[in-house]
Amino acid sequence: MFLIEYIHLKKNILILFLIPLFSFSQFSFGVKGGLNVDSKNNITAYIVSIKKDINIYLSRGGINYGGYLQYDFKKIFVRAEYNRTRIKNDHDIPHILVRTDKVIEEYTIKKKEVPLILGFKASEALNIYAGNKIYRRSSEEFNGSEILETKNQSKNKFLFGLGLSFPHFSITMQYEPAPSETTVPYLDNPIGNKTQYINTEGSFWVLGVTLDLFSFF
Repeated sequence: MFLIEYIHLKKNILILFLIPLFSFSQFSFGVKGGLNVDSKNNITAYIVSIKKDINIYLSRGGINYGGYLQYDFKKIFVRAEYNRTRIKNDHDIPHILVRTDKVIEEYTIKKKEVPLILGFKASEALNIYAGNKIYRRSSEEFNGSEILETKNQSKNKFLFGLGLSFPHFSITMQYEPAPSETTVPYLDNPIGNKTQYINTEGSFWVLGVTLDLFSFF
């Protein structure tokens, strides 16, 4: 008898915890993904080996994916995200000025980031937001080898953007600025015949799509 009452008590306690959880329509969670596109196609870089500034053409872009948890306060919302990003970098340094066979011009950046975002709902469909990446880990790879000099050197701290909300999903466009200074210094840890690397990080436009999984329950 005591055992049956104990089981019923545990069920009632569990229900008391679950009811508020599922009745709080202010909460939402889901998955997200998108494309990262650099805002520039050329940059000015200081080349340490020749002690000069030169213009470098570039192409860099990639993808991101992750998840989010959001809480709404009427017109205001707070959202925490976990994102993983992979960006391919391809630079073109004028061969006549620099021994480019010694420079790592093509490499891949991998990031793990946790942005904390504050947003305002301008209308039922439109929102604006800004945030700060409170956790950032990054690495750069060339031909399967990590460029140790750039480990966890990501400078994309802030972001701001616009969002359009639809039933079950939303579309976002955000901008992630980074310092524009670019240098081509020597590697402390050469990789093969490569003795120099490009120390730069782009300012990116990020087109994203989020799927609100909570809205399906």
